[in-house]
Amino acid sequence: PIGILPEINLNKIFFSIEENDQILMVSDGVTDTGEKWVENIFYNEVNDMNIADKIMSTAKFNRKNSRDDDITVVFLKITK
Repeated sequence: PIGILPEINLNKIFFSIEENDQILMVSDGVTDTGEKWVENIFYNEVNDMNIADKIMSTAKFNRKNSRDDDITVVFLKITK
């Protein structure tokens, strides 16, 4: 985790974004129960406005042992 362990080295990545590009960022609290279901929601949800909410609610539902890890979801779609 960034800022917790001093031995983590980060690399900057630069990329171009264009209209209609989509960016999904999630914390490890979301992917504790796997990543495939996140991809399925991201690629199959018809309404962009529902993606973050659907991932958030599914992550909460999928929690194992009531583990209290943070669940953070950020979805961006580039528009004009």
